[in-house]
Parts: sequence; C-alpha cells; structure tokens
Amino acid sequence: EVFASSGQLINELLSRIQMLEETLTRLRNATVYNRWWVFIREFDYEIVRETWVDFTPGLPTTLEGLVYSVCGLFVAWGVFQGIKSLLKGIAKIIKTIFIRPRDYRVPL
Repeated sequence: EVFASSGQLINELLSRIQMLEETLTRLRNATVYNRWWVFIREFDYEIVRETWVDFTPGLPTTLEGLVYSVCGLFVAWGVFQGIKSLLKGIAKIIKTIFIRPRDYRVPL
C-alpha cells in the first residue's frame, strides 16, 4: 500500500511538473502585448501565494516594463476620469434636487 501511494504521488508530481513546464513555455512564447492574457489564463493561486511571500518590488528597466507602465498609467487615468465624471454627475443631480430656484423679480 505504501508503494502504491508513493507511485500515485510521483505520478501526480510528474503531471504537475509537465503542466508547469507547458505553462512556462506558453508564457515565454507569448508576445509582449498578450503575455498578460496568458498569465491570467494560466493563473495558479498556490504559486501566486507562495511567490508573494518572497516578493520584493523592483523597477523594470526593459522595453516591456516601459510598455506595461505606460499602459498602467493610461488605465489608472481612465478609471480616475470615469470616477470623477460619475461624482460630478451625482453632485449635479443632488444640487438640482436640493437647491430651489430663486425669484429675482424686482418688486414694484
């Protein structure tokens, strides 16, 4: 029974290694513009959790890092503008509800 469970464990580990190698190959073969999509599609929570434990942020100095940084800035700017427009619209609606029009006629 010990040998059977060990054999099953080894088969599971070999399958996992093969899956991880295929995922790494897909990431390496992906272009700069679709690598993020491959990363999301192949997302593995266990790996991300274990990686986060040892993660130290760094400054990317490659062309790919620059492209992702610029794209991130545009996305953040777009989200900011969308939230700002939404809040302005809500403020305008609230203002029209609570502020009464004033009568500016001059009494005779």
